[in-house]
Amino acid sequence: MRNFLKFIVGFLIITLLIGVCYKAFMWKDTTGDYLSVYEQLYNTPDNTIDVAFVGSSHVFCDVYPSILWEDYGISAFDMSVSGMDKTSAYYGLKELLKTQSPKVVAIDLYALLFEGIDVEANEYRNLLGMNTSINSIELVMNYPNIDMKTRLEYIARWPIIHTRYSELTKYDFIDYKPSIYGRGAYYVWDTHGAEVPDLNALKNADIGMLTESNQNWLDSLVNLSEENNFELVFFMTPMNSNIADQETINA
Repeated sequence: MRNFLKFIVGFLIITLLIGVCYKAFMWKDTTGDYLSVYEQLYNTPDNTIDVAFVGSSHVFCDVYPSILWEDYGISAFDMSVSGMDKTSAYYGLKELLKTQSPKVVAIDLYALLFEGIDVEANEYRNLLGMNTSINSIELVMNYPNIDMKTRLEYIARWPIIHTRYSELTKYDFIDYKPSIYGRGAYYVWDTHGAEVPDLNALKNADIGMLTESNQNWLDSLVNLSEENNFELVFFMTPMNSNIADQETINA
């Protein structure tokens, strides 16, 4: 009995230490600047979001819930992550629906234009930000183009996040309250030039074909809206497009 009690106490101490360490090492970035949309979501009171915007950095840079509230009285939230792909968007929305009952969900269709994430940091942002749950595990298990070893590392998290010791800052050890002002938005004041596309050509672009994965994604979102009784809106944030992209959007 004495040895058993020693084992239990030792196990509890180790569990506590792992929990404390995880709070410092955990992935806290979904935008590229230490802002976690998931932490903001988890610190939002239940059933306070009337409109949710879902998508990549196009959403958190272009949609400002604070302005929607100030000017129109709309309680909105940006459920957006840098490089958010189709799979991450679907499960990110499911995570929001655990605690929120939005009347409208607006989905940015940029995810139709790519099949996978080519930036490792963005993959981390999409797969490590959510609290561990059946939903987060399903996200990893259904995520395309990664092998089983990598899936297990994402589920366990420690094989990936333990390497953050070289980049920890004071911020990682502060038990702060996430901003309630931005509601998922990322405030930037920089401007960057871009070549103006051929607007007439884009206006007259044909209707292209949707890939099977794109069709399945759109269908899954429609089903989710019917199951959770919200109005589904598809939209495009301003972006520098080309003919092939426009044909996909037209489809």
